[in-house]
Amino acid sequence: MKIIDKYIAKKFLSTLGFILVLAVFLIIIFDLTEKLDDLLAPAVTFKEIVFDYYLNYIPIIINLISPLVIFITVIFFTARMANDTEVVAILSSGVSYWRFILPFFGVALLLAFGDFIIKNHIIPKAYETENIFEMKYIEKGYNFQGRNIHKQLDDNTYFYTQSFDYQSGIAYRFSIEKFKKKALVYKLQCNEAQYDTTKKIWKLRNYTARNFNGLKEEIKKGDSMTMKLPIGKKDFAQKLRTVTSMTTPELSAFIEAESFKGDSQVNFYKIEKSKRLALPFAIIILVMMAVSIASRKIRGGVGMHIMIGILIAVSYELSMRFSTTFSTNADMPPNLAVWLPNIVFGMVALFLLNRAQK
Repeated sequence: MKIIDKYIAKKFLSTLGFILVLAVFLIIIFDLTEKLDDLLAPAVTFKEIVFDYYLNYIPIIINLISPLVIFITVIFFTARMANDTEVVAILSSGVSYWRFILPFFGVALLLAFGDFIIKNHIIPKAYETENIFEMKYIEKGYNFQGRNIHKQLDDNTYFYTQSFDYQSGIAYRFSIEKFKKKALVYKLQCNEAQYDTTKKIWKLRNYTARNFNGLKEEIKKGDSMTMKLPIGKKDFAQKLRTVTSMTTPELSAFIEAESFKGDSQVNFYKIEKSKRLALPFAIIILVMMAVSIASRKIRGGVGMHIMIGILIAVSYELSMRFSTTFSTNADMPPNLAVWLPNIVFGMVALFLLNRAQK
């Protein structure tokens, strides 16, 4: 590693560290102000606030803002180098533009690799502990707001409920259907079914069961009955939140299980999994874009570079949100939805790099 590589890497990492510390400090202040009443409750201990909540909340925040902060960092210190004519001096000494950006690429690659490890193995555990704390003291329990829930229990059995009250464990407009060779052979319906978390069984009230044999139908009614099903109260938890607390191997197994059940939110889970690879890769793209924009001295100086950088960062975030929303509400594959912004901005980065070296 040459002196210029050490110089750029040192400026990159020191500026990144300063901006991250400042951003995290401000976010914690705002979070503390918003949740102060809940955190000052007698039931909450100082140890839980520090070790269970904030020591897990901080890496989560860093994980969320790191691509944007890294991008702004590169814009900031590279623009200052350009404004102080350091970039011109480096290139005038015979260093090619591609050689100049090599330390930027190296640090970006290192940060992307670290971000990949953190997103797939460390952050899920932090989310798990932080979620438990929030559910216990901030949100005070799960809520389920889904409607018309359909799930496949096995190859021939399907579960349906119009709504589910998570606190009481009651499913309303509950039904079970069984098929044989694509023909309905059994249907069980009731207005209410309550899940017993101790015995792990469903208690049905005022049920009607129908057995079908060709054109013949046998009807049985009753006040109450119990039955065991491969679905329970935990299956109605806030899955869109709890998937963030799963490591990638756990998430892959979860997606496979929920796909079999016919969960309508499977695309959300697939998007979460795809982001864990796409967002670290985005760090490399954003760094290369930042260097190509900020390495040229322009009228307006550092401020103009930062404004351009913020506009690009906002554009990237909006494109990611648009494509993932399109995936969940249309037929776009989740992998394509997550990687499409990287593909588009990657092409823009290559164009800017080629233009910058001239």
